[in-house]
Amino acid sequence: MSEVSTTQRITQEELQGTAEEQISALIRPLNLFFEDTNRALDRDLTVQQNMDASILTVRIQTDAAYPGNWVEVKFQHRMKRRPSGALMINIQDNNNFDTVFISPITIQTSFDSSQGTLKFVTGLIPSGDFTLTLLIL
Repeated sequence: MSEVSTTQRITQEELQGTAEEQISALIRPLNLFFEDTNRALDRDLTVQQNMDASILTVRIQTDAAYPGNWVEVKFQHRMKRRPSGALMINIQDNNNFDTVFISPITIQTSFDSSQGTLKFVTGLIPSGDFTLTLLIL
């Protein structure tokens, strides 16, 4: 892989000569910028490679007394630091893949240096089996 271009400006000395040479001097740094930007963005980067985050899948089950009888779910994270929080990016009802969730589903989490806790999830169905996909940030 080549180095990123260090051109920061074009000097008058570079614009000497014929019109064709001047145009070439103007276009060269612009083309280098486009090529560097394309190389940086065209690598199929994942969320984990592009930012300090991880994606985690957690399976939870609710009983007939949900939400009154909730059991916290503990999970390990691989972050190099204590995460700031989590976003739920997907939920799947494992008993019925066609389930449409009408109530808002929210999560409450807490983290320490190596472990996270899913403290509560609102909006689920009693006696259910769910897979949550979380973005840990």
